[in-house]
This record gives sequence, C-alpha cells and structure tokens, in this order.
Amino acid sequence: MGIFHKQNNLGNDKQMTTISANTECQGTLDSHNTIQIDGIFEGKATSKTRIIISENGTVTGDVHAEEIYVYGKLEGQIYAEKVLIGEKGHVNATIHSEYLVIMEGGQYVGEKKEKSHSTTNNTLTKPQPNLSEQNLSSTQK
Repeated sequence: MGIFHKQNNLGNDKQMTTISANTECQGTLDSHNTIQIDGIFEGKATSKTRIIISENGTVTGDVHAEEIYVYGKLEGQIYAEKVLIGEKGHVNATIHSEYLVIMEGGQYVGEKKEKSHSTTNNTLTKPQPNLSEQNLSSTQK
C-alpha cells in the first residue's frame, strides 16, 4: 500500500490524495483534488478544493485550500476561505480566512486574520438616511 492513493473517506471527491495512517511525509504537496492527511505531514500542502486532517492526522507547516477541516492537529499557517476545527481538533496557527468555525471541544491558539482580497470596488454609494431622519426632515419643512 502506497502513501498516496485514491480513497473516499471524509471527503466526497472521487479522486483524493491521502497520506495514510502510520505514514510520515515531508515536502510540498500540490493537488487539484481533496487532500486527506491521516498520518504525519511536515511542509506545505495546497489543494484547489479542500484539505482534511483526520483525528489521527498531524500537520506542521502551511496549508492552502478553499476549505480546511481540522479534526486532528495542525501547527503553522492556514490560508483558506473556510476553516472548520472539529470537536477533537487542535490548532496552533495563524489563520488567514474569511470564515472560522470551532466546534465544541475544538482547541485553537493563534491569530485570526481576514483573508485579503485583491479586488477593489470603485463604485461609491451615497449613504441613505434612516426612516426616522426622513420623517423628521419632512415634518420640519
């Protein structure tokens, strides 16, 4: 059995990269599909979709994905749109994310930063007065 194989456990993808339990791996991992870590990984992991760290999984390093689910242990940097720390998840990291959910029992130590957006909105809108200001203005005339 290799350390990378197709498996359908926690994720819904038909093709998934998995670091199996009782396996240690170091380096850079880059995938268009879901990455599931059941063993120990040290380095940088990037997925176009999601990264799942199972209850037995441990990651030290940077993880980048649209969605990151931590049910095991992670120490490092997280870059994602959505981060979920499960009931048994332990995270010691700086999280760069739009959304962060910590389930009851999940542990988080670190700093939370909003994910930066490169797009800017050049259209300015005029603030609208609230209803009470409109009523006050019309009665004073």
